[in-house]
Amino acid sequence: MKKLAVLLGSILLILGFCMNVSAVGETDASDDITQGISIGVAVYNPDDAQTKAFRKYYEEYLGEAFNAHFIYSNALGTWEDEKAFVEELHAMGVKGIISSQSLDREAVIKLCEEYGMYYIFGSSSLSDDVFDKLKDSPSFLGTIGASDESEMQGGAGMAEFFASGDTAKEHGYLVCTGGAGMGNEMHRLRGLAMLEKLAEVYGFTYKIPAEELVQVTEITEAENDADVKITILPGFPYLGPLEESTGELLSTGDYDTMMSTMVVNSQMDAVREAEKTTGIDIRVGAIDCFTDEAYEYFNGIYNGGRQELDYLVGRYGACVAPAFAAICNAYAGYAEDFRDNGEAFRMNQSLWTASSVDEFNELYNLSVSMYDNTYSAADIMKVLKEFNPDATFEDFKEFAER
Repeated sequence: MKKLAVLLGSILLILGFCMNVSAVGETDASDDITQGISIGVAVYNPDDAQTKAFRKYYEEYLGEAFNAHFIYSNALGTWEDEKAFVEELHAMGVKGIISSQSLDREAVIKLCEEYGMYYIFGSSSLSDDVFDKLKDSPSFLGTIGASDESEMQGGAGMAEFFASGDTAKEHGYLVCTGGAGMGNEMHRLRGLAMLEKLAEVYGFTYKIPAEELVQVTEITEAENDADVKITILPGFPYLGPLEESTGELLSTGDYDTMMSTMVVNSQMDAVREAEKTTGIDIRVGAIDCFTDEAYEYFNGIYNGGRQELDYLVGRYGACVAPAFAAICNAYAGYAEDFRDNGEAFRMNQSLWTASSVDEFNELYNLSVSMYDNTYSAADIMKVLKEFNPDATFEDFKEFAER
């Protein structure tokens, strides 16, 4: 990848910054991570499309611009996996972690306090009660993600898109709730909004309240007094029977719509097989990211030109830039300067929605261009106190919430 033109005028500053930051966390770090800044990235699945989109931005853009090295976890399926990853980073001398999901939030922050490490949720949110328990920890920098309102709007908009106009109640819905029943607040909000909007559109009442249905941890029928077919399918990709269960359920012919609170890539083979078996054109919606894979699904690259993804709510690869900036400021000794009245911060970013090929392609192209405009390296440096001594928390908030 060619050198970033935007940094040519600031290369000396960058080199000076990298030397300053790497000194904070080198201690026992191995040779391959002692150059520049090293950051751990905790993910539930390294092969997830959204993870790949973020990784592309981290490594191909930030890595080159700031001499940054990112150390990824393997799939974190248990708290023991997460704890082992934190301990591995600590042994390397790495002082900061950007996370999208934690299996035990209180425990991981406590462990980071013990090791003198920084931790930030770079693309997700926490419930109020969990956030309140963590906000005073000096190791917990904060969260950067969509607001609760945006998450719920995303789920509700998808359900309305698929259900509106179905006066004959002919559609059947498979609602994939991800980790909603395992403490993932984003998935809970999205799934709850989907279920509530379906009830509103069709005018029915669930036999079990939607607030309970969204948090089930086993396949559950969402029975209602209008007999609209709705089934809840919980679980994360690759970490359980999600893919197999998707195929089994869709192949019954009871569903023509699959809505997911997360990425659907691992389920698409099951969708294709079910379409062949049943002859049903299954509509698919996801809350994910504007990734290369999503581009392929919308544009039918590998399916004879037929659109496979019908609705997408999501972020863009560069949205993790503020989390990187927060870690950099903390490494350089300015963590306290970027707290919200002495507490961890909560930053809200917007979600984008695409309900057609043209709409998706426009937003996809914009997401790629954000590398060089909204979250360019030059803009990042404006909120890094090492470059700009006048940078304030208010500047950072404005930058993060674009």
